[in-house]
Amino acid sequence: MRNIFIGVGLFMGMLTTTAVFAEPAVQPGETLESLSQVKVSTTVNGQPGSLADLMSSGKYTPVAAPQPTQPMADSSAPAATPNMTAPAPTPAQ
Repeated sequence: MRNIFIGVGLFMGMLTTTAVFAEPAVQPGETLESLSQVKVSTTVNGQPGSLADLMSSGKYTPVAAPQPTQPMADSSAPAATPNMTAPAPTPAQ
């Protein structure tokens, strides 16, 4: 039991240590307004860019989340069983 407490203690200590150094500290003089004006840019497949640049260029437009078009299956419909065989297809005439 003592080993479990020691293991949990070491794990929590490492987790806390990594959380402390995850982001740099806020420097004196920085305000929320100055931090909100930061522009983040990155490279994708070796090409520089940012999300704001892509959206303002008109190349990409935001897409609304798709809405389900059909209702869920009716619960009164018979469920398929593993031994059930499908009807044979009839040839088109």
